[in-house]
Amino acid sequence: MSNKVICIAGKNSIAIHILDYVLNKYSNCRIIACINRTDNFKNNWQLSFAKHCKDKSIEIVKLENIYEIENLYFISLEFDKLIDVKKFKTKNLFNIHFSYLPAYKGMFTSALPILHNMQETGVTLHLIDNGIDTGDIIAQKSFSINKDFNCRDLYVEYLSQGKNLVIENIDNLLNNSFNTKRQPTLNSSYFSKKSIDFNNLKIDLNSTADQILNQIRAFSFREYQLPMVYGYLIYKAITLDSKSMSKPGTILRNDFDSLIVSTIDYDIKLLKDLLDEVLTAAKNGEINKVIIIQNLGFDITLKDENGWDILIIASFNGKFKLVKWIIDNKIVDINSQNYKGTSVIMYAMTYAFNSGDKSIMNYLIEKGANLYLVDNKNLDIFHYAKLYDETFFCELLSIRK
Repeated sequence: MSNKVICIAGKNSIAIHILDYVLNKYSNCRIIACINRTDNFKNNWQLSFAKHCKDKSIEIVKLENIYEIENLYFISLEFDKLIDVKKFKTKNLFNIHFSYLPAYKGMFTSALPILHNMQETGVTLHLIDNGIDTGDIIAQKSFSINKDFNCRDLYVEYLSQGKNLVIENIDNLLNNSFNTKRQPTLNSSYFSKKSIDFNNLKIDLNSTADQILNQIRAFSFREYQLPMVYGYLIYKAITLDSKSMSKPGTILRNDFDSLIVSTIDYDIKLLKDLLDEVLTAAKNGEINKVIIIQNLGFDITLKDENGWDILIIASFNGKFKLVKWIIDNKIVDINSQNYKGTSVIMYAMTYAFNSGDKSIMNYLIEKGANLYLVDNKNLDIFHYAKLYDETFFCELLSIRK
């Protein structure tokens, strides 16, 4: 097997997991990677596959540079380029698709099954041909769609199920000992980029409560978008027992945390997204407001687009009482990090340096904050302390000893 070349192509955690698996089990092979055009070598809510390859010293290649490799095994894991099989000398071209083929070929497989009120979906490992997700099937795994899943939840489940399916079959792929079956025509479906316009999402309120609930679920992916109704971002919907007596789409009640709206059949409660309220309260140290929002059922541990949560924000802004409440009540992990890897204790040190007030930093250390955490640049708090002030560095050094 040592003369084989394994190319992992794609993005996000599934590509990282499979790459690490291959590195561990097939280290005698040449292992290379193709990265997506949108991968900028920076972590966000998902880890960067490109950055991971760079950190692991994996050779990153362009697609056109591997066409001539005869002993190539190409594994596509959310890769963003269409593959022209005629250009390859190998036939060992594999793809993981996030649906139970032949259903839901193409785009938006995390949204459309929910929008269509499907109860099940799956992941499919298949050969790549010149169609769109039309290659012969190697292996599949089905699973139920939880009735509370939104688009993001389903995507995360796809990542987990897809990773497991590849790992279960990768030995057979690399040993050419797998069987295939043609995709049936029955229940086959395809959806293009035009099937959903995420730039112009509009909830159709002239629908049943269940249809509206599924729209909210299907379009809720916090890192990309949340649906908007009457100017409010909505993250969840709950169907009520009361039958609608008003015209569909009529606002029956508008509270701080929710809208109650009439539909074709039953009234529906639309829960407003309160993350901005939570993070503003954290910045201002408003414990009571944070508690009120928590008691309304909103998840106050959520992060913003940069990975900042209430503990990071409270620490950075010197709100000691709120930091203490968060830690004492175990609301957020004391070692929380943003998407750049900057930890709570690093933010607390920044506040201490700028203000001269070390109370939050010392409290976090007392409560067991990890001083050895590193950020995406592989730098820890001792590095930044030395840049800030020699006294800070010496104090932290004494704690380490």
